[in-house]
Amino acid sequence: FVCCQGSPTGSCVVLSGGEGKSERAFVTCAGASGLLAAEHLEGLRAAIRRGPRRVHVHFGGFYSYGPLRRQLPAVLSELRRIAETSGVGRLTTSVDPNATEVAQVDGLRDCLVELDLIKGNLSEVQMLSGDEEDGKSQGIDMLRALARDGHCAVVATCGAKGARYCSTRGGAGVGEMVEGHVEACPVDVVDCTGAGDASCAGLLASWVLCDGALPEAVQLACVAAQQIAQALAVVLLL
Repeated sequence: FVCCQGSPTGSCVVLSGGEGKSERAFVTCAGASGLLAAEHLEGLRAAIRRGPRRVHVHFGGFYSYGPLRRQLPAVLSELRRIAETSGVGRLTTSVDPNATEVAQVDGLRDCLVELDLIKGNLSEVQMLSGDEEDGKSQGIDMLRALARDGHCAVVATCGAKGARYCSTRGGAGVGEMVEGHVEACPVDVVDCTGAGDASCAGLLASWVLCDGALPEAVQLACVAAQQIAQALAVVLLL
């Protein structure tokens, strides 16, 4: 944990509702996350030095980062060096932007070559790729471009249409492109708040434990999202 004296813990109020049960508005306070910088990550560095043979580091909520947003490429490179010199068998890294506008992914492209996996919704992937096409397009081209640029895996959740994935890692040949689409699980949506976070948790748990098996990990991500969408999130009556 990182404590920034005098700064509140970051928080986000989600106003959810509408006829489609997926219309939401967000009121966010970055709090201490807005001050987060490389100097605050000494605990992470120490954990990697004494860590097990397999270590995964996930950076969530990129949109809320302060100085760390620009420092992250150097931090990722440093963490790999620490892992190599500490005898860690394998270190992998991932990021989830949690962004709702283009400015919130600013700087993330600079991290691509240092990341192993990028998870976002289709809108975030579109913003990150700089694609100006209709956000409802389900084309795989954006994912392919990001995967090629970063030599990494990219997963885009598409709501009721499931999730798409693309990776240049995996398969028999170096640089081979692996891609696909997983259908969403049939579900009566009650509230989709938290479904993206649940899908990210399911994705990472499977992807790390199954040593990078992306199709299976994306399937678990869709199942995890389904479980959350069936129930009502925390409700505050005003």
